Amino acid sequence: MANEAIADERYDVAESLLIAACALNDDIELDDADGDLIGTFGLIDAATNSPEAGVMTLFSAYRRHQATYDFRGMGIDMLNMASLFGDVRRYRAQRACLMRARRCFERAPAPFSLNRAILLLAQLERMQSVRAFDARRN
Repeated sequence: MANEAIADERYDVAESLLIAACALNDDIELDDADGDLIGTFGLIDAATNSPEAGVMTLFSAYRRHQATYDFRGMGIDMLNMASLFGDVRRYRAQRACLMRARRCFERAPAPFSLNRAILLLAQLERMQSVRAFDARRN
């Protein structure tokens, strides 16, 4: 439900739902929450504060998923981080996150998410080739 609230740009509702989810999991602080909850907090943080703050929270979620060998969760965190890096025009970091997401989804296995990462990576590379085009060379 929190993800639906985020999609509707109702960040206050999403945050209260996540706090309730943490309470149901007996997680007193964000540091004790599982990777999925931390990742969702990262998306809220990016939307309400700044993309940079969201990246830091998403990296915490990535580390939590990494500790439990949750490759699907790691890949999702990398896709979300790639999106935020794209928002702040840090394309090299965006590409690195997409490459890591692809490797994570290959290990998961998660074919739909793998295809999504591959398509996003191809789209980014097309955009970079357009940006690198110099009309003066014609």
